[in-house]
Amino acid sequence: MAVYERVIAGSFDPVKYEKVIQKIRSANPMEILEKIEAAHIQFLTPEDEDWPHQIDDLVAPPIALTVKGNTSTFTIPSLAIVGTRNPTPYGMRIASDFAA
Repeated sequence: MAVYERVIAGSFDPVKYEKVIQKIRSANPMEILEKIEAAHIQFLTPEDEDWPHQIDDLVAPPIALTVKGNTSTFTIPSLAIVGTRNPTPYGMRIASDFAA
């Protein structure tokens, strides 16, 4: 489990990932994976075959993803619209127009 080992070793920004690092350090990794599997969720790391390599170019790519559903859609061209959780009516309309 390379991501777990890198987090424990401090290979990630400790300020940015402080909460995640504390949870990982205090948890049993096998127990976490068992819970994820029981929920029919996939836990992906950059080492996994299904990892969506499109996100590797992000300024701060995630160290892991939990995925529920079909990972084959990761290879389909896509567009992400990122914004606030509390958009204005104008923001909602423009995002809807872009997505159409």
